[in-house]
Amino acid sequence: MSGLRIGQLARVAGVSAQTVRYYERLGLIAPPQRSEAHYRLYSEADLERLLIIRRAKLFNLSLDEIKQLLELSSQGVRPCQRLDELVRGHLQRLDERIRDLTAFRDDLALRYERSRAVTGDGAVCAIIEGQHLPTA
Repeated sequence: MSGLRIGQLARVAGVSAQTVRYYERLGLIAPPQRSEAHYRLYSEADLERLLIIRRAKLFNLSLDEIKQLLELSSQGVRPCQRLDELVRGHLQRLDERIRDLTAFRDDLALRYERSRAVTGDGAVCAIIEGQHLPTA
């Protein structure tokens, strides 16, 4: 019986053996065959699946999202449309987060400048100590 043992598979795929076991538990890769000595033996198809998972993670996809794509593939459906939807969704959420963080940063800077105008160099310290409260 031939195949890659877990350490070999992990090394070639660029992940840890622990990651391989974890993906196996989650159902991202199928349980491997076993050697007579009960070593896990993985196929080239398992290696390709691990490489697909690694590439999908470059798009910041969750393991659940990756599992959806793998299930589509296993049904003979190219997951391109779903991948496109997922990536566009991530980009939209990132754009929203950037807008929220920019607004937060601008508000914080405004509060800081207002407090400096009232308290001078010890602006933040004076606010925390309760000496002056800035107006919103």
